[in-house]
Amino acid sequence: MRSEKQIAVCIAKNWRSRWLKNCSSPLTRQHLVEQMQLVDPHYAMHPIDRQEFAKLPDVLTVYRGFNSALGGNPDGLSWTTSKVVAELFAKGFGTMFNGKQITAKLGGQVLAQAVMKQDIFAYFYVEGEVILRTKNPQKGKK
Repeated sequence: MRSEKQIAVCIAKNWRSRWLKNCSSPLTRQHLVEQMQLVDPHYAMHPIDRQEFAKLPDVLTVYRGFNSALGGNPDGLSWTTSKVVAELFAKGFGTMFNGKQITAKLGGQVLAQAVMKQDIFAYFYVEGEVILRTKNPQKGKK
């Protein structure tokens, strides 16, 4: 059986590499959320991320940019504290299509919601990325 720290580090490491797998087996969204609810989030963050996480208010607004035309998903667990970053993702920032970088696309949307700090699994300061550990990340959508 893996320790709480091993589970948190594994999730965070795979999250950063964008491969959501459980180190040894495929990881479903439900299983991922269940695992994130079991562990202390400080294990998933680097020291600077933990320091910045501690500075966040108990309730904060997070944003999610997505573009359905590019396969974006409004129900994702990854959000950001920056509306500007969410707007970039809504335009397809970072998306490749037929080997070409897409930087602007119509149809993108930005969602905003207030979340409680306790519902955050990890905060990656450099990107302003917030990973929610809730089963319904759109609950409380503004």
